[in-house]
Amino acid sequence: MKKCTCILIFFMFSTTLSNEILQFSSVKNYNGNGAVKKVFFQKMVTLFNPTIFIETGTLTGNNTCNAIGFFEEIHTIELGMLLYQKASERFKNIENITVYHGDSSEVLKQILPKMHGKILFWLDAHFSGGTTAGEGRNPLIDEIRAIKMNRINNAIILIDDIRGWEMSKIRDAILTINPEYIFCIFGDIAMAFPPEDNVALSPILKAFTISRFYGSENSNISLEMVLEAEKVISKASAYEKNAINEIPFPESGYYNLWKGLILLNEQQFEKAINKFNLAINNEFSYFNYYSNWRAPYLHWRAHWYLAQALYGAGNNYDAKNFLDQVIAQAPFFTQAQELLLLL
Repeated sequence: MKKCTCILIFFMFSTTLSNEILQFSSVKNYNGNGAVKKVFFQKMVTLFNPTIFIETGTLTGNNTCNAIGFFEEIHTIELGMLLYQKASERFKNIENITVYHGDSSEVLKQILPKMHGKILFWLDAHFSGGTTAGEGRNPLIDEIRAIKMNRINNAIILIDDIRGWEMSKIRDAILTINPEYIFCIFGDIAMAFPPEDNVALSPILKAFTISRFYGSENSNISLEMVLEAEKVISKASAYEKNAINEIPFPESGYYNLWKGLILLNEQQFEKAINKFNLAINNEFSYFNYYSNWRAPYLHWRAHWYLAQALYGAGNNYDAKNFLDQVIAQAPFFTQAQELLLLL
């Protein structure tokens, strides 16, 4: 309870005490090579001023390549031997790039004591099929422990591919590094940074974080808070909406939920119905083949949003069925009862 309360306190005070606002934007070239965009690296450097970039999970080296020019030092770690060899060859003539082979958490333990400067971490070393190594294992928690062990408590930490994680596990691990860290959800990325960076979260980043944390272990987020947060998502600006729509992964319930909320607000009811059905049928889950990645919390509010879209599309029969389900699970929720009376 206490840790989640800390997050919400930061939400309330960060806007008034900070000079810079962290806005949601597209992070990766999802329609291209999947690498972090150079404009995103530029944003991170402008806001946080890191001088060292450390990446776990080199893969093809495209993230590493796009980081060139933004950092004094670049360090990238790859477990797969073939990928490591290709990256080593690719960057062999670039003086400030070092490529390492091995288990990322173990390599971090070796190299972090030698780092002198502010670090931006990009943690993405999980197995993802193909030529990647480490099937069935995600080293993320061990990587976070390595950062903690080396007492690096002022870094910016970015964690990719969070769509299947129980967020409280990541948050709790991060807060062992620095209990004052500001932790947020940035689309398919989790982000943590220290409050002394004087950066506040935009309303939609706060809303993403509340939406993802609601119902998770030790969460004290109320129903009223999550419904209000998801209203914020539904009213995303054109720029934010485009960034949300760039996130792929149709099997991921949360991103379909957020896209559906925007479509519902725009009265594109048929498209909203499709997104909400995808969210419900996938149970807000992904990566269930990892034993330590559990399906996130599925809540009746997804049925409530779907019922509204069905009503808007004129499908009163199915809208009634879903409203009945909502009322059965949440008889106190008067909005569903009021809509039912209109059918």
